[in-house]
Amino acid sequence: MPDVSRRTFLRIAAAAGAVASVPGCKPAARQLIPYVIPDNTLIPGVASFYAGVCGQCPAGCGTVARVREGRVIKLEGNPNDPISGGALCARGQASLQGLYNPDRLARPNQRANGKLDSISWDAAYKLMTERLHAASGAGKNRVALMGTPAGPTLSAIFATWLRAWNSDRLISYQALNDEPAHAAARTCYGRDDLPVYQIDTADVVLSFGADFLETWGSPVEMTRQYAQFRAPRTNGNQTTIGYSAYVGPRFGLTAAKCDEWVAARPGAEAAVALAVLHELAAQGGASAAGVDLKAIQSFAASYDPASVAQNSGVSAQTISRIAKRFADAPSAVALAGTEDPTTHVAAMLLNAVKGNIGKTVRFLEAAKPQPLTNAQDMAAVIEAMRSSTIDVLVVTGVNPLFTMGADTGFAEAIKHVPFVIWCGEVPDETAQSAHLLLPIHHPLETWGDEMPRPGVMTLGQPAMQPVFESKPLGDILLDSARAGTAQGEIWQNTASAVEANWRDLHKQAGVGESFDDFWEKARRAGGWFEEAKVAQVGLKPEALQTPPKIEAPTAGLTMVAYPHVLLYDGRGADKPWLQEIPEPVSQIVWDSWAEIHPATAKRLQVEEGDIVELRSPHGRIEVAAHLFERAQPDVIAVPIGQGHVSYGRYATERGCNPWQMLTAGQRVVHVELSRTGRSDAPVTPVGMSTMMKRPIVETISLDDLSKGIKPPPFEEEPP
Repeated sequence: MPDVSRRTFLRIAAAAGAVASVPGCKPAARQLIPYVIPDNTLIPGVASFYAGVCGQCPAGCGTVARVREGRVIKLEGNPNDPISGGALCARGQASLQGLYNPDRLARPNQRANGKLDSISWDAAYKLMTERLHAASGAGKNRVALMGTPAGPTLSAIFATWLRAWNSDRLISYQALNDEPAHAAARTCYGRDDLPVYQIDTADVVLSFGADFLETWGSPVEMTRQYAQFRAPRTNGNQTTIGYSAYVGPRFGLTAAKCDEWVAARPGAEAAVALAVLHELAAQGGASAAGVDLKAIQSFAASYDPASVAQNSGVSAQTISRIAKRFADAPSAVALAGTEDPTTHVAAMLLNAVKGNIGKTVRFLEAAKPQPLTNAQDMAAVIEAMRSSTIDVLVVTGVNPLFTMGADTGFAEAIKHVPFVIWCGEVPDETAQSAHLLLPIHHPLETWGDEMPRPGVMTLGQPAMQPVFESKPLGDILLDSARAGTAQGEIWQNTASAVEANWRDLHKQAGVGESFDDFWEKARRAGGWFEEAKVAQVGLKPEALQTPPKIEAPTAGLTMVAYPHVLLYDGRGADKPWLQEIPEPVSQIVWDSWAEIHPATAKRLQVEEGDIVELRSPHGRIEVAAHLFERAQPDVIAVPIGQGHVSYGRYATERGCNPWQMLTAGQRVVHVELSRTGRSDAPVTPVGMSTMMKRPIVETISLDDLSKGIKPPPFEEEPP
């Protein structure tokens, strides 16, 4: 070997590092190297930016990654994206911690005799292929893939992989899903897609359990629209502001931001919505053409305000008042967010009667929703697992052993699957039941795309090189498919699959420019965005033929489990940024808690910080009591997200997991409470609960605002 001087070695190493760090089509290198010979396109200390996709929830917000010397250091919203509009929620910001999480799986692992050992990728592929060949040779559908609804390209890769292994058993699962809303859309309009809401153009917003500023729908987009909705509007000499009311059992962030919290008993949202519909029809408030007012009156005949008030906890006067506000508004919108399809049907009927369809509620043409596996099909899959007719199960992007309750039988059924492959980042509860664990790239390390709605196609691209020895999920499946019996051409990798999908999009779009120009613009802009056409829909007459029958709300002590605004369904618990941010209403960090009204707590002899045991027919949890005057009597609200037994150092053994108390598709359950005799007050940065008579939040009336009158200062201004 020829002699190499120290100076020559440093020049070669620096040149290699600089070439790898050229921004543009390829991501910058992640190594921190002193640039002895820097590349001409790289200026040390000057950031590069890469557009991408968030992927932390189904909203599909576009992002922009700020990269310095080959490492992503900050994420923001993509201003080109009509959904994020340049904004990004805390969960999106914290996905940066997911990229550098020290608890990410660094390399493939195999479980043998109850012990995990690291293996090479070649050994992992060999083991995976052997198992898949044996399973596919044994018959049809003995291989299954379970994951969250994916973007267009990854969905196509899923289908290719399943075909290669003699199966079409794709299990599309989300713990928090919109299936009740989809069912209502099918009932009312014969459509599988959901509408896009424009609350910024409304004058009145009624929400029946839809936490649109927290976790429901597209929170970043809704928050931006709500800010415009609440901005004063001047029409001539009159100044107005949007009015909003939240109907639900819990006082959360959305309820706090609305003008009025209508405290309904758990499960009573549907009855209240139908009572508002009853009042709207009785007052002749139908302003939409083609709506059969008599059919509406017959449909809601049993739900007059006086009758609903008896079981809902909402007075007849309140129902009549919000119904009048809704009817008199020039423009309005009704939202629904519970697990009861009847609530969603009632909200859609309110929008139809008010004439909101096509205005504040818009169905879009060319919508292609990816349906979730329904409860009946999911039960069939679990039975197939239990009966050992599924030989290989691949799980990716979901954690069913954490989010599925004991009543589903999934935890027992997965034990009967001979070979389980887990593909993910930080090993979770489901990974503990897997025989082969494969590390996959973070969204910031790989190519991908999303289509949240027609006219919005977001593109994800690598912003940096991989931190660990992981691979793109698409590459794993495509490499595996080539070893199977797939017919036709298989993409070389995820990048080529994404490009092929965008070539098809380019042809369909008919933009009149070359694909190379279209592709470069898409990578720079973070996607392809156009104004989607509003579909013309009409209310189906058969939707009003059968009047709804609603069971009375749960009596006695009731637990309401709600998604944590930061931890979502539990996927955010491994990120300390999200653990450290105080929950907006309770101001509690790093823990679970049970919101209990002081009167209920006094009756149960419970004090602040007492550890109580909650029991339902399906499970039990222990949680610290948090006395909260805004809680409803006999209603205990517990956030979802904590309680992991395996999900990295930041999430494990913190708080409790309410999922194990619930039945599938429900987040309200009757419970019994008992004291444990222990106490552990939740951690909060709030020193006191009073403002000490200081006007921290200043207010002004609309009348004074229209006259230009300023509120008096709290104290004299300094000279």
